[in-house]
Amino acid sequence: MVLALALTVRQRIPYGNKEKVTIVGLCTAPYVMARIGLLDRYRCTLHWENLASFREEMPALLVTNNLFEIDGNRITCSGGTAPIDMMLELIREHFDQDTMMAVAEQFVHERARPSDESQKMAEHVLTSRQSPKLAEAIQIMQNHIDDPLSTNEVAEIADVSLRQLERLFKKYKNTTPQRYYLFLRLQQARRLLLQTSLSVLQVTIATGFSSQSHFTKCYRDLFHHTPGSERKNMKITQKKSHNETV
Repeated sequence: MVLALALTVRQRIPYGNKEKVTIVGLCTAPYVMARIGLLDRYRCTLHWENLASFREEMPALLVTNNLFEIDGNRITCSGGTAPIDMMLELIREHFDQDTMMAVAEQFVHERARPSDESQKMAEHVLTSRQSPKLAEAIQIMQNHIDDPLSTNEVAEIADVSLRQLERLFKKYKNTTPQRYYLFLRLQQARRLLLQTSLSVLQVTIATGFSSQSHFTKCYRDLFHHTPGSERKNMKITQKKSHNETV
């Protein structure tokens, strides 16, 4: 599906002019742009849910966690309400601040967020309000999915004691730091299985498991089926959906 869209887009761009044409991609559209080389040497972003799998598939690209990226004539945006912020920034660049503010008022948009503001999930915002140190610890875990840290290392980087870290996870997440970290890694594994063509072994390595058998056991314990059956069910669903649209 992505490849077919990519080929269609490439056919519509005048030959030899891809560097001159301004191309905008919202949400997961950067997948299509990347497939045909439209993001080579450009900064880009996309929806937070697809960031990790996109980075795994496109390791050579400069991918950020920002709301949107305007890099020359390549514009990418995370989706949701971020396109409004992107639009306002483009208006400011091409006109002026007053015009941008006037348009923002028409959209009842209280604040035009800058391009380099990170995407924030509602849960992360809530956790930050509950406990900044807990949010920091979770962010550290998310930054080390493929090379997991020990709980002691997470506590040390977050500048809290191990006992305090355990109390925070118990109070706000009703679990231990170890279990929550494992949950994050398995969530990421599921995204990679569903959103990429990486093999189960590659997903095992990308989420920091030392063996495929251990990964499979942990995955089954959480999702009640194996990584292999997850991938198989996805292909069956995709085939059924394709047949229904033909």
